[in-house]
Order: sequence, then structure tokens, then C-alpha cells
Amino acid sequence: MRGKAAFISIQFFNLNTVDDFMTRRYFLFFILFVLFVLALVGHASAETLNRQVRFSEEAAARGYTVESREKDFALGVRGGIYRGTGSVKIKEPASDELPAAPAGKKFVSPAYHYGVYLENVGITEKPLWISLEFASDTSLPKRVAFYNKIAQRWDEVPTTIDWTNNRARAALHFSFAMVAVLEPDGSGREPVLRASAAAAPEVDATAAIVVDSRTGKILYEKNADKEWWLASLTKLMTADVFLEQHPSLSDRITYETQDKTIGARLRNISVGESFTLKDAFYTTLVGSANDTAHMLGRGAGITTDAFLEHMNAQAQELGLVKTRFGDFSGLSLDNRSTVREYWKVVREAARSLDITKSSTAESYAFTTSAGIAHTIKNTNELLTTSSLDFVLGKTGYLDEAKNNFAGVVTDASGNEIVVVIFGSPTSAKRFKAANDLALWAQTNWTW
Repeated sequence: MRGKAAFISIQFFNLNTVDDFMTRRYFLFFILFVLFVLALVGHASAETLNRQVRFSEEAAARGYTVESREKDFALGVRGGIYRGTGSVKIKEPASDELPAAPAGKKFVSPAYHYGVYLENVGITEKPLWISLEFASDTSLPKRVAFYNKIAQRWDEVPTTIDWTNNRARAALHFSFAMVAVLEPDGSGREPVLRASAAAAPEVDATAAIVVDSRTGKILYEKNADKEWWLASLTKLMTADVFLEQHPSLSDRITYETQDKTIGARLRNISVGESFTLKDAFYTTLVGSANDTAHMLGRGAGITTDAFLEHMNAQAQELGLVKTRFGDFSGLSLDNRSTVREYWKVVREAARSLDITKSSTAESYAFTTSAGIAHTIKNTNELLTTSSLDFVLGKTGYLDEAKNNFAGVVTDASGNEIVVVIFGSPTSAKRFKAANDLALWAQTNWTW
């Protein structure tokens, strides 16, 4: 080969006539063409076409879903996002072309590169829905991530986990993206107690725990294995299971006699009035209303018995043996857990953007079909009185349980801790306990 290459080179540079000049020009074009073909072959080898589906103008108007051949990836496109005809391609990047997972993370799903091909595509006003099946038997947090070509990194996005089917679901506003599911690989650094750490504060509560969300390392515990009534902390699991049914939050639901309840509830509401599932969802998490929690249980598209079974099944899938649920609101004394177990439910709830947004909203306003306006204020006073940055917060109260609290807070570096308080004698003391413990953890532990 070296001899032939030299011969071609000698012959090429000894051409002197006009004909030779034209031959040389054609030869240059030939070389460029070969390089172009090689580039195409190299690009094609980097990704394998898994599936290509054409969609009509009618399909674009009504919406459609495209799955990979193995059905472990799905792209859901709402109606009206795109116009005209086009196609969706799902590709598999070659293993040697797949960008490495971020430090401390690993892939627990295949990576797919999807693309919507038609004129004028780019960032969409309404999101596309991504669903990926993952393979993992741990309760570690899982996030859908897309590869950011500009920053050359994987960026995680808010993710909803369907533990029953091992699927991660997220919304993206991109017409083209490479996506995968990530979870901690166990190599990340655990938080370490500072040498000069102050003693943990005294908390007036029956049980309490503070846990590093990423590694599961316990930073503080008090009576962590004591079973206790969950009260309205139950609503975090209710909200999580409700979202797993993929309801349309814009659908309306009617207030029925069976929704009437005691304790925290919607005031000035009559049987027959209707409002959206989003209104019911926010009222449940912002105002801790028991009646709207019941409405979520019957408005998810499955029977209330099946809904409750899902709640208990999800607890089992998280490896929780002392956690059980008897209703959707927390009024039932059958709703019980320990802080050592329930922090995992809190962490999973914090992976849902809908739950984090609603549970940290200071207030929520809506109007029913009867024209009655409601403004719901958040029961978590720390949202306005604390310096903590809350990702999630939920209160609970029963005469038997006293005052409970569950929250997830983050620091400037993105380190998240979960705080769970059971059985404070007063509302003020539960907030003080949660605030003091979270501030102590952020100040005296280093990541």
C-alpha cells in the first residue's frame, strides 16, 4: 500500500499539461468525494436506526406516540405541537460514541436519540413526553437526562417514576435529543461530619430523621424505628400514585357527597360543583385538604381499591416493611410508618415536578363551576419564615399523631437532605425541629 500511495503521489505532482491539470482536478474531486463518503459511513456507524415512523397532518393535529422496537422507549407528542406531515426517528448511539455518564452516576436504561423531522422544528412551546424503561433494583433516585451538546454534559430533568413498570417519565421541549436514565453509582462522596461540628439540636418530637437524599446516609436520627401515624404525610404517596396513572390535570371532577370529610377541607363547597384535577391536586398538597385527597383517589382512572393497593404496593417496592396505608387523606389510623422508612417516600415524591411545585407554592387560587373563588394557603409556615430552600414540604396532624412534618431542602451546591418529624406537641415545635435540624445538617456536614 505504501508503494502504491507513493506512485500515485509521484504521478500526481509530475502532471504538467492542460489535460493533466484537468485530470488532477478530477482526482481532487474524487478524493473529496471519498472523504465525504467515509464521513457519512463514520456518522452512520455511530448510530443505528431503531425505528422510523411517518406521521400525517391529522396525526400531528390529534397527537401520537412512537415507541422503540423493544418498547423500552416512548416519545409522546401532544396534538398541535407540530403542523404538517413529517417523521419521527429513534436511533441507538453506538457504545463507543455514547457520552460518558456524569461522575457519580451510571446509566440504568438504554440511551436513545430521538428526532422529529419536518420543517421549522426546534424548541417546542409544549413539551414532548419521554418514557424510558430502566433496569435497577435499588430505591436510589432516578432521573431522565438529556445530553447537552453545547455544554457537553448530561443534564437531568424533573422525573416521575413508575415503580410498578420500572419506567421513568419526563417532559422535554426539544425536537431532537439524546436521552437516558441515570442513578447514583455509589461512588459519590458521602457527607462527612466536620471535625468542629456542633452537637445536634434538641428536638421536641417523638421521632425524627435527617438523611442525605443522594446516598441515603443518615445524618441524624431519634427513635427512627418507632411506628407512628402518618396523618396527612400520607398525601405524598397519594399524589405520587395519582400521577403514575398519567391523568390529564385539565380534566374536571365533580364534588360528591362521598367526598365530604372532617378536618382540613375545602370550605364553601357544595355537592355538584366541579373544578379541575389540577385544582384538586394543588388543594391537597398546598392546603392539605382531606376531601380533595379523596377526589384524587377516585379521579385517577382506576378504582379506589386499586388505588389503595398501588399505594401499599409501592411501599413494598421501596423495601418498606413497616409502612402501610388505609386511605388517601391520612385520616385513617391505618396509615403508619417509621421515619427510617418514610423518608424514602418523601424522596421519591420530590422527584416529581408536579409535587414539588405544588407542595412549595405559598398559595393557590381557583374558581369552581358555581363561580365560587377559593384561595388556598400553604400549611408549611417555613416557606415564608425560614431561610431554607425547600424542594418539598408537607405537614400532617391527627389527635393521635400530633404534629408531623416532611421536607426536602437543598443548599447552594445542590445537596439535598430529607427531614421527617413525627409527633411534635405543637405546630410551632414541629417547624422549629425541622428548621433547626436542617440548618444544623447544612452547617455541620460537608459534601
